[in-house]
Formats: sequence, structure tokens, C-alpha cells
Amino acid sequence: MIIFRSTNNFDMITGVSLLLPLAVVSLLPAIALGADYGDEVNPASQFKTKTIPDGTMPPLPDFGVLAGHRLSSWDDENLTLTTNVLIPGNFLARKHLSNGYIGLAEASLGPFFERDFNQTHRDGKQPTEPWPEFNPRQSFAGIIGFFDRQHNTTETNYPELLDRGDESVISGIPHFTDISITAGDQVLNATVDLATISNFSSSLNLMNATASWSYTWTPNLNGSSSFGIEYMAFISAARVNVAAVQLTVTPLNNTTEKITITDILDGRSAVRSFLGQKGHDDASSIYVSNYPNGLPDVSAWTYSTAKFPNSSLSSISPRSIVSPNNNPMTIGQEWNLKLQSGHPIIFQKFVGIASTDKFPNAQTTAAQASDNATRDGWDVLYAEHTSIWNQRMQSKIVDYRNPTTGRLPENDTTAEVDQINAVVSRYMILQTLLQEDGNDLNDNGISVGGITADPYAGMTFWDMDIWMFPGIALTDPDYALQMIKYRVKMYSQAKANTQEDYVQEKYNFDNDSILYSWTSGRYGNATGTGPTLDYEYHINTDVAKMMLDYRRITRNEEYFREELWPVVESVGHTIEGVLKKDDQGKWNIWNMTDPDEWTNHVKNGAFTQASFFQIMNSIISIKKEYNETIPLTWLDIAENITIPVSSSGITLEYEDMPSNITVKQADVTLMLHPLSLPESSKPINYTLERKQADLQYYTQKQSLHGPAMTFAINTIATLRYGRSGCSASTYNKMGVFSNLRAPWFLMSEQANDDINANGGYPPAFPFLTGHGGTMQIAFYGYLGLDSSQDVLTIQPTLPPPKQHLTLNEFNWAGYTFSASMNNTHTNITFTGVSPSSSNPQNTTSVPMVQNLPASRHPQFNFTLSLNQTLTLENDMYWQDLTTSNNLIQCLPIVGSDPTELNRWPESVNDGDVGTSWQPENTKGSSISIDTTSVAGERIKTINVVWGQRIPTSAFVIIFNSTNASEGEEFILPLPDLDTPDVANTIAIRDVDALADAMSSDDSPEGDGEENSGDDVRLEEGHKTTYTLPDDRMVHMGDTAVLQIAGCIGTTCGVFGDEAGATVEEWEIIGES
Repeated sequence: MIIFRSTNNFDMITGVSLLLPLAVVSLLPAIALGADYGDEVNPASQFKTKTIPDGTMPPLPDFGVLAGHRLSSWDDENLTLTTNVLIPGNFLARKHLSNGYIGLAEASLGPFFERDFNQTHRDGKQPTEPWPEFNPRQSFAGIIGFFDRQHNTTETNYPELLDRGDESVISGIPHFTDISITAGDQVLNATVDLATISNFSSSLNLMNATASWSYTWTPNLNGSSSFGIEYMAFISAARVNVAAVQLTVTPLNNTTEKITITDILDGRSAVRSFLGQKGHDDASSIYVSNYPNGLPDVSAWTYSTAKFPNSSLSSISPRSIVSPNNNPMTIGQEWNLKLQSGHPIIFQKFVGIASTDKFPNAQTTAAQASDNATRDGWDVLYAEHTSIWNQRMQSKIVDYRNPTTGRLPENDTTAEVDQINAVVSRYMILQTLLQEDGNDLNDNGISVGGITADPYAGMTFWDMDIWMFPGIALTDPDYALQMIKYRVKMYSQAKANTQEDYVQEKYNFDNDSILYSWTSGRYGNATGTGPTLDYEYHINTDVAKMMLDYRRITRNEEYFREELWPVVESVGHTIEGVLKKDDQGKWNIWNMTDPDEWTNHVKNGAFTQASFFQIMNSIISIKKEYNETIPLTWLDIAENITIPVSSSGITLEYEDMPSNITVKQADVTLMLHPLSLPESSKPINYTLERKQADLQYYTQKQSLHGPAMTFAINTIATLRYGRSGCSASTYNKMGVFSNLRAPWFLMSEQANDDINANGGYPPAFPFLTGHGGTMQIAFYGYLGLDSSQDVLTIQPTLPPPKQHLTLNEFNWAGYTFSASMNNTHTNITFTGVSPSSSNPQNTTSVPMVQNLPASRHPQFNFTLSLNQTLTLENDMYWQDLTTSNNLIQCLPIVGSDPTELNRWPESVNDGDVGTSWQPENTKGSSISIDTTSVAGERIKTINVVWGQRIPTSAFVIIFNSTNASEGEEFILPLPDLDTPDVANTIAIRDVDALADAMSSDDSPEGDGEENSGDDVRLEEGHKTTYTLPDDRMVHMGDTAVLQIAGCIGTTCGVFGDEAGATVEEWEIIGES
């Protein structure tokens, strides 16, 4: 609820509402979250129009995690999310369960298979997964590594590669947790009439990794039958082949009830596969086998064994074998029962699953796993499963609680969201991995959707190496090893890729070179979706960096030298093969794509070249350590590789980059983290000033609609190198809060899931890349750990509103540490030696460095003794003012009208022009700051940096809430733009690039051809400065308000853009 008050003094802008202090406001930008739908209804637009529902569908829930009525509640003690809102047919509402080998997504109503339906139009197309298959979006069930072989995908980027080798995308298996109930002619499954469901509650217990549902089902609303329904499901962490489901049914009326319970293996989730066999073994088991498309020599077997643990039922019929739907791969077994009123019955199913990829006799493995689980029983399986998950989740979670009380700060919603995200992100990454135990079951890659969904066709990208690995490797290197083992498994194919004839015709790669494919499934060959040549070559250095980081984290020198060093060294051969030396003695790459995929096939991409530089230097260093010969060419490359820089000192994303670029995702900022490039070297003199300039420039150029992980990098880079201000908190909201979706706090790939508003892209969901990105913030941002250093090097900083942060256990250099932080100090403790480390197990002291190279402060060296706690002063850069004597920087926002996506209200005074506040319309909007802490200070100047969209009118009001009618008003002068005024929209030239209005499917190739790299320099945008005359004495009250209306800019009003002007920074300058 927003409370407005008006006075006669505030009527200068018609229709503008003034938000006064003490108003109850929501600080969540208005985010349009919609479902995907087809071209024939509400077609996707490249111009960010919004979904228009047909008027017959129920209103969409607000999935935002800061929504006024959030879809779920949080039990912090038990790490449990609970919702009372049933949302059928919507991928955002599904739970995800897996154990690193098998996994699936569960419907909102229960452990059922579910298909998405169009949420906004009855005749709209069924929602789809994203590129490249665009298959219908539905609950997925799968086995890790169960890839098919097919000639092509639905869409492909490089059709000329289709004849070079087949694609390999993930296949599904039957949805294996389904148990339906039939009463009369009504069936309880994912498509049940919602009117028959009441008292709904659903929980995801992240401490135990269990999903549960509870509700009342009244099958016939005009009848007397009513049942209490409870489901619980888990996928065993103790037995990789096992899942278990339990149903409890309680008749609620005083009659004997007849029901049918059906155990189902639902073949509809077995996408891209074909049936092998299906049948039944004995009185309580059914099975299905299926083959991935194109691979009849690979099969998966799914067995389900049913059990009634309480035998006091008055009547149970013999089992019947049924086909609950028309899918040929579906099979069910059912029993008719008579239930006594008030007497619950329990039905359990124990599922065994195996594929011949890892279990040669998969049928026997699956059958025995199901039989043994049934014999051991629910209680045994549940106890051993939850014991493992309790151990995983209790000791290593990133903790934002007050260490004294053990509780989250009271009334601090942002702290709660950060804590939930830390728990959920750990859960989502860990449940996709298997711990190293020597059996090589853990040598498959991790896709962006894990095992429980099939976005991007379940293939592996650089997302695994750069985004998922760093956060989980610090706490759980024995799980993170799986990602490395997958790249090792694909090493021989990566070598073979360099020797293809079309590759050798262009580059002279030697036999030790490697080219990892951009997308990878079963084989790792070059495909139409996964090229190896003239594309994102950084995938090879990403692999090498992951392996080098593993060495730094674990100090498992024996494993590194035997298994990983050959791969890392091969990357040196690749770098030599792809680079060409010019007449000036510089090494260049002439045709490539950097992480910013809106600029394909350019020259000398900065991140790729910087990665080549860093990895080549690491290889040279290790060769010296191993006393191996270093090729002279490699030394030359390390000294003379080209990293493009403008005349103003800004690193160019690629050579000849135009100044009006819009960046899809983190690119140059990746040089700040994870690369952490050194300050001084011949290829790039990367001083602190240059790092800060790059950070400011590219945060302004970043699309607000880029993928989730981008703003995690902006957060980390700001914490490490930002000049001043509190914008790290703003970026954290942009990277975490904007992409998390209630009820289960899973990460969506995009900040806006409405494909009409995001450019036509169905988002990947769940997006493990985003979870991996946010996991890095605590360690590499707040603690400031530098992954490029062999010795533990940290630069702790914890800006408000964060109050506490505890990192209970993490690894570096083969040692274990813990850390606890508040805003001013950090305690760091050396706790032991990692078991797999090559370090002596009796080590009693270790070196440590405070502050990063080329950072805001000089470095200090320390020695930590075993179990010693060292207290360090935090870097308090966030207390510094961006502009001297700015009275309002980082003061609390107490009110804001609704804003555009990712234009958070606190952007207006966070000291960083890379963030901005933008109202959702031009009618007139206000933002209010609590200035109580600076009340009485004299005002000298008011500054507003508008960015590229300015208002048609603006003013500032300073007042005390106790006497608002006597406030001081300042009508702000605006930039003098000679343009016609047309209904609050003024169209002018040279104010904004049209690319800022375009969405994620627009390619900026050819954009800004009149501009060149030398035009790239820091941009402040349009600015208003209001200086008070010396004879006007105005002092701060307890509230400052900025009101704006209208919009001037080339994108204002274009293609349905109804948003208002942008405010990058608002400053009120006091006396010196």
C-alpha cells in the first residue's frame, strides 16, 4: 500500500504523486512475469511490448521474491520453503529433485508429470524450452549423460557443420514418481480440477532434500467424499539408482470410501527416445526401458516396486496393469481399495533406475535397486538420505545470520532473500554432482538446467567451467571434480577436432592442440550448435582455468600432473595455433566471438585475448616449475599478445568497437574477475585506474535484459575495484533478486520471463549458471578472494545493508579456512590441511595476503598458525563519496513510484552512474530519500545525471515531514535540446542509441559504423546542475524528493516504450 499526501506547494506537475516519508511502499520494480506463448497469439516482439492476456485466464501470480504477497514463506531453522499457492502448468512453480545421477521436476500439485499450458491465452501455443530444440516445456526426468545422437537440432547456428558430425542432446526417461488416485470418475493428477483442491500446502526441505505436498481433495463437489492427501518424495543421496515416494490418504467423511491407487511410469517425459520394453515382473513391480534416439546400443531401465506398509486395509483388489495415457512408453499398476473413515492408508513406491552408459547390466541394476529399497523400507532410506544432506547443508552454507544470535537480522527482507538464495544455490548445484569415489560415475558435464530440465537441450557450455565451478569448488572440491573429469573425458575428441581437414586448411594446429566444442553432449565433436573453429575460443582457456583453479584450491599435485597438466599444456598449443603475428610483432586473432554474443566474428576480443595471456603465463610458470622446455613462441606470445585499448584507456571489447555498443552479458568485466589480470605487463598495463574505468564504462553499456550471471560479475568487480558508493548492493539486487523466482527461489536465465517483453526468448529454467554466479559473490566479492594467486589472497569488504557474513569452511592452497565478517572487520582462521592435498598433513602455519594486486590499498603479508584467528580491518571504500560533500549518497530510500525492470530505486543515490532509476511511465513519478542523518546541513548545489533519457520537467523538494507544507522547492533546469514537444515525448537525435530499446535477439553488427574504437571514452550523459545563490540559505530537512515527468530521447515512446526518463545519479552537495 502506498500512502500519498499532497499540499498546495506540490502541484507544479499535474498528476505527479509525491511519496512522503513513513509511507509504506514496495521497493520492488514492477516486473512483468508472463508465460511463453505462440506466434499466432500475442506474437513475440523485438521491441519489448508486454503480454496482453485474453481476459479469460486467471491473473498471473507475481513470482518476484520481494513481492508484497510472496508466494512462499521461509523456515530458516529447518531450511524449508513452503507455499500455499497452487500454480498448475507453469514451469516456475515446479520443484526439482536429483542426486547427481537421476533427477526430475515435479508438478505444483504433487509428484506428477506436468505439461505447461499457455497462462495468458486459451488459444495460445504451448510454451517451449529455449534454443536449440524449442521442444514443448514440461516436467523432465533424466539420467545424467543419457544423450542421444541426431543429425540436427530444431535450430542451429552453423548448418555448414551438420555434415561434419551429429548432434548429441539429452534424452529423457519416464517420469518415475507418479502416483495417482481415482475416486469415481475423478483422477487426482496434475490436471485435476483445481476447484476440488483446498487447504493446499507444499514444501521443499533443503536441509533434507525432500519435497512434500498436503491438501484436501474433494473429487465431487456435490458429493460427500473428501480425502486428506499427503505426498513426500526424495531421490536418494545414499543410493544413486533409487528414488522413493510415499502417499498417505485419509478419508475425511464418515463413510467407507472406494478409491484406486495407480503407480505410474509416465513415458511422456522420455523425450528424444524410443521404447525398448515395458512390462511387470511380479505382484508389485513394473518396468520400462528406453533408448536415446539414434543409439539402439544404449538403454535406460526404470523399475517401480509398490508397497502397502500398513496391512490393515479392509479390502485390496488384485493388481491390474494399465496404460494411464496414450503414450506407448507409459505403464501403470493399480489397486482398488476400500478405506475406512478416519483411517489413513500409506502407499509407497521404490524406483530403481540405471542406464548402460555406467551400468553394463542396467536392467539387473535397476531391478535390484528397486527390490533392495523396497525390502529395506522407507524409514531406512529416508534416514540415510537425510543424514547425507544434513551434513552437506549444515556446515558449508554461506551464512548471513548474526553469529551471536544465530538468527537473520529482524525485519530485513534482503538478508532473508540472500540467505535463501545461498541455501537454494548450494542445493541446486550440489544435487547435480556426485562425490568423487573412484568409480568414474562422476565424469559427466553439467548443463545449465542440471538433470531435472532440458533447456539448451541439456548440453554443456562454458557455464560449467566459469560460472558453476568456482563457487562450489571452494567448499566441495570432491564434488566439483566431476566438472573437470568431464573435460578430461572429452580431451581426446578435443585433440581430434584440431585435425579435421577444414580446420587444418585454415590453421596449422599441431597434434597436441585441442579445440573443445562450444556445446557438448556425448561426444564433444564440432556440430551445428557447437563449433570449434572461429567462434568462442575462450572455451579452451575456460577449461584450463578451471583445472588451474582446482590445483590452487586443492594442491592435489599428483592428480594435476598426471591427469590435468596434459590438457592445460595442450591449450598452449591451441593458443599458438590460432594466433597470427602481424608486422608489428603483435599476436592477433582475426575471427572469433567473445562472451558478448551480440558481436560475432570480430578481431581480438579482449576477454579471449586476456585469457590467452593469463593461461599462457600460467603454463610457462608451471613448465619452469617442472623443468620443461618452454617454446620460444610461447614466450613471445606472452609478451606481445594484443589486447585492444582505446586512446582514452578503456579496454575495447574487440578491435574497432563502436562507442554505441550495447553488451549482452559480462565480457570485459570478466577481466576483473575471474581473470584478475595483473597490474603491470607488456600486453596490458592494467592499473587500478584502468580497471575502474572499464568497470564504469561497461556497466553503463550492459543490457538490463542480459542473462542472470552478468550482474554477479558487476557485484564482485565493484566490491574489488569500485571507487566509492554502495552500488555493489544495487548490482547484487540486479544479479540475484531480479532473477530469483518464488516459490522455490530458483534462478531464471532472464530478468523478464515474458517473451514479448524480452525479445522472444523462453528463459532457461532452472538456470544453474545464475546460481553458480551468485555463489561466487560471497567468496570472490565480499571476502575478495583472488583466484589467480597461489597463496590465499583476500580483500574483505562488507558494505551495508549486509550486516554479517560467515563462511564456515572453504579450501585454498590445500588448506581449509573459515571466515566471519561484519561491516568493519573480518576474522580469518586456518583450520587444517585438506586430505587430498600434497601439503604435509602436519603443517602448522600458512601464508596469507591481505588486499589484491593493483587494488585500493597496499598488500600486507601474514602468517596464520593452525587454529589461529586473525582479525583484519575491512576495506571501507563504500564510505567514500563519489562527489565531495554529497549529503545524500547511500541514504535510505523511503518511497518510489513503480520502476522499470532492474532500475532499482537505490540506484538513484548509490554513487555509480552504471545503475539508474527509471519510472515505468512518463506521467510523473517521485522518489524520496530519508535525510534525517544530515538534517540541518546547508545545501549549495543539486546535481542530477540523467543518462540518455531526460524528463520534460523535474523538481526537487526539501522538507520536514512534521511540516511538509513549508518545504523548499527547486525547479531543475534541463539540458537545452532544440526539439519539438509531442505529448511528453520529444524525439531528438544523438541522445540515445536505438540499440538501447532493442532486445536480446538484436545483433549490433554494423551498428555505429561512423564510430570507431577511439571514440570510446567514459560518458556521463546529460546532466543538470542547480547552484543556489550565496544569499539563499536552505538546509536539509528529514526528507528529499525528486519528481520527474515526461521523457526526451530517441527511444522514448518508440515501439511501445512507455517508460520515463532515467536518473543515473542524484546528488545534493553541502558546504565544504
